[in-house]
Amino acid sequence: MSCLAASLYTMKADIYSPTVTRNSTNGMVTKTWTLLETASCIARGLLGSKLGNNSAGIDIKDQIVINKDFIKIRTSNPISSASRVVAIRTNDEVLWKEDYIANSKGGVAGATIFEPRGSTPILNFSGSIIEYETILQRQEIQELEGL
Repeated sequence: MSCLAASLYTMKADIYSPTVTRNSTNGMVTKTWTLLETASCIARGLLGSKLGNNSAGIDIKDQIVINKDFIKIRTSNPISSASRVVAIRTNDEVLWKEDYIANSKGGVAGATIFEPRGSTPILNFSGSIIEYETILQRQEIQELEGL
């Protein structure tokens, strides 16, 4: 990772890793989540002025589509698809929260839980990896078992 890329990481995110255990008597599988690390990062929501993923997308002109279910995050290391990313924050506050849902505290202490959908290496001019960009999708069920 380059010093330039690291200097852009003005946010933090908690990355949880699963531990899977199987009950020897009934075979039931249990997943427990533990905090793996607090990673420095930079995150942003996905914005667009076209509906569609390619040049054939429909232009919606003066409207901007904000997709709250997907965000991009850049980190110095790739994030495993088995992990969960929670509490993406600045020094002052958590940026993605679940408190807009009535009668639900949501997430972990109100912070949205995201599932990594794949990390892509970002290369510099000489072909060295300087950072990773990961697409995160909002987890459908906003709770981690065992927390």
